[in-house]
Amino acid sequence: MKSYLSVLFALACFATLAGCNKQAEPLSSAPAPVAEAHKPLELEGPGGTVSIGDDLSAAQKAFPAPTDAKEFDSSLSFAMIAPEGWAWMDEANEVSFEAASKDGKIVGLVVTKRKKSDGEPGSFLSKTGEPTRKAEGKTAQMYVWESGDNARFWVTASGGSGIFDIGSMTIIGNKEDLKLLNYRSDDPENFVKQLDLVAEQMKDGSSLVKDAVGDAKKKADAGKK
Repeated sequence: MKSYLSVLFALACFATLAGCNKQAEPLSSAPAPVAEAHKPLELEGPGGTVSIGDDLSAAQKAFPAPTDAKEFDSSLSFAMIAPEGWAWMDEANEVSFEAASKDGKIVGLVVTKRKKSDGEPGSFLSKTGEPTRKAEGKTAQMYVWESGDNARFWVTASGGSGIFDIGSMTIIGNKEDLKLLNYRSDDPENFVKQLDLVAEQMKDGSSLVKDAVGDAKKKADAGKK
């Protein structure tokens, strides 16, 4: 089975490429009316809820690691911003969770679900309400909810290239921090546009993209416990 953590690193790799590549054609996005999401900084897990600003123990209670999951005593997606944290990856059920922290308080949350059924925005929106902004492309969709200095992103991607095979990813954190990871709450169109471009390059056999993804996967596999 493909490493699930590798998928996370691949998506981060695509985000980096999106920030560097400015040659894509304009994307037709679908603007949405500004609306307050229902508790946009909160995630609900099998053990309760956890939110930005909570103690790390709240994440461990809300999202306890499954019996056979691989655990990490650090953050993953947020490593360059807040290396402290806790995460786990459950390959059997194709789900992963991450909480990044600073000074014992949670500053970032990530949940990734790989099953195709988890990439249906209809059921997701029924729980969160209409987003502040959204963008829809051929390969990916991104929805954004803003709440003060923080934002919540929901991304789904399935480009048929063998790489874009996540059902959905939810990432929550400070807007300025997330900009460093190329998640811009004010411009989801650019992120989606660049994912479309990368998917096309993958289909065309771009060595630059394949090498970058390969390197990301090697780093992911080297970091396993």
